[in-house]
Amino acid sequence: ESAATAAGAFDASGLTVYLKDVVTLCLENRPEDPVAFVAEYLRRVTRGASPVSRACQYLRLAPHHRRAFVDNAVVAHAVLCGDATGGAAKRLGVHPEDHRAVLREICARLP
Repeated sequence: ESAATAAGAFDASGLTVYLKDVVTLCLENRPEDPVAFVAEYLRRVTRGASPVSRACQYLRLAPHHRRAFVDNAVVAHAVLCGDATGGAAKRLGVHPEDHRAVLREICARLP
């Protein structure tokens, strides 16, 4: 089997998108335990986490004063707008119920 065929099969699996995403998130957010971070990310992918859960995960990745937080907030918004990859939104805006659910989950962890 040629390298091109193997690479094509790998890309067709969709794993490439997730690997690029998790590596980018690790580089931007610098988690204390990168291996645990990657494992948790892949667990969420395989379990099919809800958009609200995924958006909250992105919002918790970096402290709000770091540039990565703004990037994560943009991706969280895209996820809530119906685009799982953080690209172009499938609908305009965030559904109010999803917005409330994110706020509830984020605020539940406040002291």
